[in-house]
Amino acid sequence: MESPLRPFNKYPLEAFGLIEVAITLVIIGIVAWTGEKALQSFIKIKEQQTTNARLHDVQEAIRAYVAKHDRLPCPAHPKSNGVEALTNFRCDINPGLIPYTALGLSKNHQVDGASRLILYAAHPSLTAPPELDSLHTIKLCEIDNEHGITIHKTNVPASHKTPPIAYTLISFGAKGWSPFDQMATPTPEEKENDSSNLIFIEGDGITIRHHVVWKNAEILAIEVYGETCKSKKIRADSIAKDGN
Repeated sequence: MESPLRPFNKYPLEAFGLIEVAITLVIIGIVAWTGEKALQSFIKIKEQQTTNARLHDVQEAIRAYVAKHDRLPCPAHPKSNGVEALTNFRCDINPGLIPYTALGLSKNHQVDGASRLILYAAHPSLTAPPELDSLHTIKLCEIDNEHGITIHKTNVPASHKTPPIAYTLISFGAKGWSPFDQMATPTPEEKENDSSNLIFIEGDGITIRHHVVWKNAEILAIEVYGETCKSKKIRADSIAKDGN
C-alpha cells in the first residue's frame, strides 16, 4: 500500500527557478546601485560642507589680519608651509596659496573638502606693509578693477562690472581643473582661473566646476573698520572743510 504522504524532498531548492533567481539578482543590483548613489551623494555633501567651513574660516582670519596689520596677507608658495611669499616688502607671487601660518590657521585650511589646494589672490594695492603704504578705509574705497582683480561671470554680459574686489578664493572641488595639480582636463573657462593677470571666471558648475568666493573692498572696509566708503568720504570732506 502506497503511503499517502509525499516523499521527502532532499533538494527543496530545486523548485527555485531561473525567474526567481533573476528577480533576486535585480533586487540586489538595485539595492547596491542605490547604496552607491547615496554614498556618493553623502561624500559630495560632506566635501562641500568642509569646503564652505574652511573658506569661512579663511575669510574671518583675513578680516582679523587686516584689522591687526592694516594690509592683506600675501599669497604663499606651494612649499612655503603657509608663510607669505613676501620679498622686499612686496608679494612675489599672486595668485598663490592661502598663507595659513600668517593667518593663524591649520594646514588643513589650505585645501578644500576634496583635499585640493585653494587658490588665493589679493589686490596688489592692498598688500603693502603699513610702513610703506598704510591701509585705511579710504584706500579700500579707492581701489579699482583696472589694476586689480576682475571677476567675469558666465551667462552674464561682459559689460557687467563687479565692484572693486579686495581678494578672491577659489576651490577647485573634486572634479574641477586646478593649476596646482592639473588632475582633470580643463574646460576653456576653467583654464582662465590659473591666470596671473588676476582675471577669474565665476561659473555655473558645468562649464566651470570651481567654487569662486570674493570679497569686495567696501564690504571688507565695513567688516574691519565699521565704516562705509560713502560715510568715510563725507567725514573726510567735512574735516577738510573745517580745516579751511
